Amino acid sequence: MVKRFASFFQYSFGTVIGFILIFTALCNPQDVQAQRLGHFYLAPQFGTMYYNGELKDNGAPDTDYMHLFWGAGVRYKVKNIATFGITYQQGRISGADSLGDSNPERDFHFKSFTKEFALTAKVNFINFNKERLNPEQIIWRYGVVVGLGYLNYKPRVLSEDGWLDARKLGTEGQNVPDNSDYPDPYKNWTVTAKLGTELTFELSRRVDLDIFTIYNFAFTDYLDDVGGKYPDPTDLLATPQGALALEYTARYDSGEYPNVGNFRANPDTKDGYLMSGIGLSIRFTDESRKKGNGQRYRVRAKRARF
Repeated sequence: MVKRFASFFQYSFGTVIGFILIFTALCNPQDVQAQRLGHFYLAPQFGTMYYNGELKDNGAPDTDYMHLFWGAGVRYKVKNIATFGITYQQGRISGADSLGDSNPERDFHFKSFTKEFALTAKVNFINFNKERLNPEQIIWRYGVVVGLGYLNYKPRVLSEDGWLDARKLGTEGQNVPDNSDYPDPYKNWTVTAKLGTELTFELSRRVDLDIFTIYNFAFTDYLDDVGGKYPDPTDLLATPQGALALEYTARYDSGEYPNVGNFRANPDTKDGYLMSGIGLSIRFTDESRKKGNGQRYRVRAKRARF
């Protein structure tokens, strides 16, 4: 697992550095020599997460299933053109059949704690007032955000004894011994692709306020433990926690068990979640530049003439 994450992180970090080098090449060489291409920022953030998948397959939101997340990272802002970031985020998602249209009578529900490392890039398409000429001037930027993440998730189901690890139950026959008819246990890590928008207000020369909405497309259908087919009950009962696994595979009030081999989930879609929040970008590099002789001097802010 460690090698897998290291490989992913190395590839993604190289992609971000590549973006920065491309922007550097596109800039005027004289500007690059005269001043910094950009600045580094500390970027704390928080907001809400909202799951979307088989246990929530319609567009109607439910505030009971919106959960807080927090995060922190480092950003590199290339003038008013783009922003690149590395972020760690931690939160929770949950869902229930009662929220969706596919199986409201199944009465299955889950929660999952999430931890994620993300690499993002934002390209600004709208820049309102590129440079502050007086304290009252409003500067804001609006752009599109794309990115990649590496997500750790742990779906759990509620029992009389508390919350159980759904992955260990093997609700789709993952724990059936020596049987190739069933899938292997799914991983607790997956890649996510990110797409969203961000509105940035420059509060001062060192602090920005970021307001964002980003949808995360997971490369798995098991954020909710529901992603395959209904197993044979006899095979499931032969597993270490077979009775519990059978209970949480299908919880229909009628007591009828679905046909073996029917899909528990939509095979044509993957799970995902929406993140909406606000953050601060606090610059921790100064505005000093180098003269031609190697000396440094402080950049003075332009002042409006009256």
